[in-house]
Amino acid sequence: MSGYRARDIIGEGSGQLYVQYDTRNNVIKNNIFVASSTGVLIYNEYTKNSGNVVDYNLYFSPGGSADAFWTWKSKDYTGFSAYKAGSGNDSHSLFMDPKFVNAPGGDIHLQSSSPAIDAGSTDSAIIGTQDIDGQPRVQGADVNIGADE
Repeated sequence: MSGYRARDIIGEGSGQLYVQYDTRNNVIKNNIFVASSTGVLIYNEYTKNSGNVVDYNLYFSPGGSADAFWTWKSKDYTGFSAYKAGSGNDSHSLFMDPKFVNAPGGDIHLQSSSPAIDAGSTDSAIIGTQDIDGQPRVQGADVNIGADE
């Protein structure tokens, strides 16, 4: 999974990314996760999963970092620092407003001041060659986090 903006459209607390039972060897990089009113970003209630890499993502919750929630391998974390320390995930990830042009209106292009710009992983196995507009995936110093280059 790379370069997409995830959404918990149900709003039932399953987060922006719900990790299924016995998932293995998934690479979850370069994504923008914006929490719904539940504040849950990733929900992984299962301990039987391995080899999953979660890094170079950008997280945001309207309530701020201290009110954001993650569940990883059945352990609950409140706050971005606690999640990173406890899970071992997302060492290169950010918690900041992604600064979309107009997310409520469906425009997930990035404003020029977005912290997602040039902050992604350049791992060629995950970035692809084009962004959501069919433009080259890498422009500038590095790849952007999210679907828009």
